[in-house]
Amino acid sequence: MERAAVNSVVAVFTYVGPYHLMAGYAIESLLKAVRVKRLVVASVKKIPFGNDSPDKVPTNHQYTAFAKAEIGNLSGGEQDRLERLGTYVLWAGRYPAAKSAKAMDTGGNSTKRDDHDVVHAIARRIIDKYESLN
Repeated sequence: MERAAVNSVVAVFTYVGPYHLMAGYAIESLLKAVRVKRLVVASVKKIPFGNDSPDKVPTNHQYTAFAKAEIGNLSGGEQDRLERLGTYVLWAGRYPAAKSAKAMDTGGNSTKRDDHDVVHAIARRIIDKYESLN
């Protein structure tokens, strides 16, 4: 491989971590917006926080169950992306060091060719759900 091609590949992968971090934050914010709007439409006066109920706004970075609760079934690819985005947010964003050995097992966090397209499709589904709430 020529040096220019190698430099191009290196340049692209330099932005993979930041992309996934920002995409994770965006998906989390969109999901929280849907949760809050759904609760407001249901006339909930005080929006509670917590990870133990579909009627609370989660405070963790585990998007799979959250997304299933708000937008319904997820494909295997969507579930995989959401799990990996949560890992990026957890490790690259807020918690650079694990609190336990188990937390260090990320299951092989990797990048896939269609990550961008799948993440945007998930975001579109979340936005559509938000807009459908009255």
